[in-house]
Amino acid sequence: MSDTDRSTDMATPTADRRDRVNVGLVMTGTVLVALGAAWLLDATDVVRLQASLVLPGLLILVGLVLMIASFERAHPGLVTIGALLTAATLFSALAPAEALQGGVGDRRYLVGTEDDLHPRYEVGLGNLTLDLSQLQLTQARTVRVAMGAGDLVVIVPDQVEVRVEASVGAGEAILFDQRTSGLSLHRTARSDDHNADATRLNLDLQLGAGTIEVR
Repeated sequence: MSDTDRSTDMATPTADRRDRVNVGLVMTGTVLVALGAAWLLDATDVVRLQASLVLPGLLILVGLVLMIASFERAHPGLVTIGALLTAATLFSALAPAEALQGGVGDRRYLVGTEDDLHPRYEVGLGNLTLDLSQLQLTQARTVRVAMGAGDLVVIVPDQVEVRVEASVGAGEAILFDQRTSGLSLHRTARSDDHNADATRLNLDLQLGAGTIEVR
């Protein structure tokens, strides 16, 4: 075999590797473009999208590409993308839809008057303490709290009848010292120190993962 032939044979694999498409990078770019487009459409009110619908769609797309591309060779990058999308999909399934718009971080609210009491509080990821111990009510109020993941603590006022409806996707609910843990928890409770003339405070608490405590 001549030197020219050997040079040609050695150059061919290198050329093949250069021409080979990096499926992982292409899929990563596709997912980023799809997420960016969905975010833009939602932000401009062109369409109203939900993470619980978008993420499963992307997960299916990645899975199909991984199945097809695996006949050629292994693609660990696609597996990583699929794992991240799976985690995000599970989180969006457990978390209330409103919580995904609540941002990240720890929040503490000290509410003393009815004017300061908001009908809704939202946190995406973090801890929330809602201190209502000094709250004076003149009429019945309903407060809804939606959180994705973290710990939620609500301190209720005296001389007010409090009724609680709590839902936890995965974690624990402690309602007036009654503790329950597990998956898909749905619990109701009512404060003990109330009377027929007491003003009622209704709490609708929803948490994807973590602990709800009402005391």
